[in-house]
Amino acid sequence: MNGIYTIHNLINDKYYIGSSTEVDERLNAHKYLLKANKHHSYKLQGSVNKHGIEKFEFKSIEEVYFPEEYDKKIRAEYLECREDYYIKKFNSYKRGYNVSEIPRLPGNTNTKESIAKGIQTRRDRGSYFASEITRQRRSEGIRNSEVFKRQHKIGRIKRLKPVYQYDLDGNFIREWKSIDSIVNELKFYKSTIMKNIRGETYRCKNYIFSYEKKDKVSSYKELKTTLGKRSTHIIYMYNKNGILIDTFSDVIECATKLQKQRDTIYGYLTRPSHTKDLEYKFVYGPRTN
Repeated sequence: MNGIYTIHNLINDKYYIGSSTEVDERLNAHKYLLKANKHHSYKLQGSVNKHGIEKFEFKSIEEVYFPEEYDKKIRAEYLECREDYYIKKFNSYKRGYNVSEIPRLPGNTNTKESIAKGIQTRRDRGSYFASEITRQRRSEGIRNSEVFKRQHKIGRIKRLKPVYQYDLDGNFIREWKSIDSIVNELKFYKSTIMKNIRGETYRCKNYIFSYEKKDKVSSYKELKTTLGKRSTHIIYMYNKNGILIDTFSDVIECATKLQKQRDTIYGYLTRPSHTKDLEYKFVYGPRTN
């Protein structure tokens, strides 16, 4: 069936407009790509990820019938005009999910002869397969494109982990979308929040943060007592030849003796590549009470 179709968000009343010579098959293809998180429209994909595909209506809004003498090019041009009309009618470029204001012609309008001629020309030039340089340039072009950046942002938003905030008595205050949202609004250091979440400190400013949502967590005084008795790792320092140079009871002692920041020592322990240019390396030993 030739025609124009819409993908309609029933929550915010936004539209995606498309045209096809096989509307039903095209709508099924849209559903498949959206479920696989591979749709070309980053705006539509992001909205489906947020609201769920069940909140969208997929339907044909105009059926088009062509006389048999109309060739493929004429049909495609007419469908493009009708698609353009509906994009403007529903304002689906500025307010909806179409990523281009100009409709794309449905299908490949090249003839079989022109396609075969192009393939033979590339074979004659010896460049039928893209060279390594060409592939690198294409890859760089994709990574630098606005579509890729927006898709990357959508993927990042999807992976954000909520954080829960409590007062010093352990009472729940609010839920945050991510650590970055706390940093932006409260102006706390990200490393300080992370240490509190990991249990390395018993508070962050005048709050307690956690990845676990509860009505009440351990209070500041309880955490302070618990963390004061917690076990710690022994830290070994080796030279490049693997000979043991020194032993430290914990990160604090190591940072104090070497006159370095604790975060620097944590970086050496968790990211060994940071010590490749140094004359020594650090390794966690057994826990001590």
